[in-house]
Amino acid sequence: MPTTDQMKSLLAMALLLGLAACTGPAPLQKPGADAATMEKDTTECRVAARQEAGRLYPYGANYGTLAIGMAMVRDDDNRAVAEASSFSSCMQDRKYSSVPPAK
Repeated sequence: MPTTDQMKSLLAMALLLGLAACTGPAPLQKPGADAATMEKDTTECRVAARQEAGRLYPYGANYGTLAIGMAMVRDDDNRAVAEASSFSSCMQDRKYSSVPPAK
């Protein structure tokens, strides 16, 4: 079992990764889509992406006692990357694209 100091370090690392994820991707747009359509598509793609990431990296995996904290952080990271990728693919399939940055 990880020591208290190891768990604190892992928690700090997880929080930093979480904060880095808050920056988020560029806004998406779709010609002719109104706010209600964008909200519906975004919600549907987020739900599908979360389900796909959970299927690829299920919660409650059986970890060994020595590396449990690191394995959980790794799986959380993998799950977040899979979810973001799946969401992006879903929105692209629905013909959304990133808004170019303002100059």
